[in-house]
Amino acid sequence: MKIEVLPTLLVKSADVAHERLSLLDAHTAWIQIDVVDGVFARNTTLEAAAFPSELAKFSVEAQLMVEDPTMYIQDWYQAGAKRIIIHIESSGDIAAHIAVAKKLGLEVGIGIAPATPLERIGPYFTVVDRVLVLGVTPGFEGGEFHTEMLDRIAQIRVAVPFLPIELDGGVTPDTAKKARAAGATSFAVNSYLFSAQDPLEALREVRRSVGL
Repeated sequence: MKIEVLPTLLVKSADVAHERLSLLDAHTAWIQIDVVDGVFARNTTLEAAAFPSELAKFSVEAQLMVEDPTMYIQDWYQAGAKRIIIHIESSGDIAAHIAVAKKLGLEVGIGIAPATPLERIGPYFTVVDRVLVLGVTPGFEGGEFHTEMLDRIAQIRVAVPFLPIELDGGVTPDTAKKARAAGATSFAVNSYLFSAQDPLEALREVRRSVGL
C-alpha cells in the first residue's frame, strides 16, 4: 500500500488558509481539510465555499467532524474534494452518508475518535476505502496523543490487511514511526507542521520517519 503524509488544515479564516496553502504549494499532492461544525466538537472551521482558489492545486481529503455529514458532502465535492472521511460518531444513518459520497464518485473513509469502541466501525470495513484513527480528542489543534491508539491501529490492521489506515492527530516523527510499525499507511499532520519554525522541514521529518 502507498505510504502518504497529508498536511492538514484546521482553519477559521480564508487568510490563514491562503497562507498555509501557499506555503504547501508544490510540496505535497494531497492535503486534508478538517471540517468542524461546532456541534460534533466545540470548534468551527472555514466553510468550503470560503476557501481560497489555491485549494484547487491539491487533491483534497475532507474530514467531516460534523453532526450531519450529508449536509457537507455536496459542498466539499463542489470544492474539489476527492476523498471524504465520515465519522462513526456522527448522527443519522452512517451507511446512507457513505452512499451519498460514493454516488458522487468520492473515496470514502470511516473515522473513529479515541473514546469510541472499535467494534462500532467493523460493519463498514467492506464498504469504505480507508479507516481513519483519531489520535487526539477531535476538534482542535495540538491535542495530547492517545498512545493506546497504536494498539487500535494494530487491531484494525489484523482485521483489514489490505485497507489503508490513516492516523490523524498528534502526528510527529516519533508517533508516525510507531504508527507505521503498527500498520498505519497514512499520516495527517497539522500542529507539528504549523507550530514549527520551518514547516516544510517538519514535513520532511515526518516523511523520513515513515520511510518516504
